[in-house]
Amino acid sequence: MKYLCFIFCCLGFVELSWSQVHIQVTVYTNVNSFCCESMESSISSEAVQLKEETVINVPIASFECPNKMIEKDLNQLFESHIYPSISLRVLKLEVRDKSHKATVEIKIKDRSNTYEFNLKEVEIDNESYVNGSQTLSLIDFGIEPPTKMLGMVRVKEDISIQCLIPIRI
Repeated sequence: MKYLCFIFCCLGFVELSWSQVHIQVTVYTNVNSFCCESMESSISSEAVQLKEETVINVPIASFECPNKMIEKDLNQLFESHIYPSISLRVLKLEVRDKSHKATVEIKIKDRSNTYEFNLKEVEIDNESYVNGSQTLSLIDFGIEPPTKMLGMVRVKEDISIQCLIPIRI
């Protein structure tokens, strides 16, 4: 099921408007998985100059999930009324031919953690993007994985974040 979700979410990348940042969060449970995507045009209206200290703020309210109940749960989980966005800040960037390595600080709620992203350049409709993904632990951000349906459905600690960012090099 998680591979099917990944395939459908990746297919969504083809539907991009020009120079739109696309962030996808995949949440896994003991029953299945689901993807929430943000393609909010307010995130970026033009290609990003990918460099150190580039910051992308993704409004939590911009995420679209498979249903409204999951969107509500996501907003509660990330306390969007207090912390309205997820922040990604490039700390270090190693530029190679068509692949890059980025050290990225991700801030969710009031906690920040640093991760290594392997980014690949891709072309979509004659526009350049970098694509990368990383697994994160909710606990690292002070988030206790929730349970639903009297404990029958348990969210797993690890989530996956995938990004597709328009770039100018």
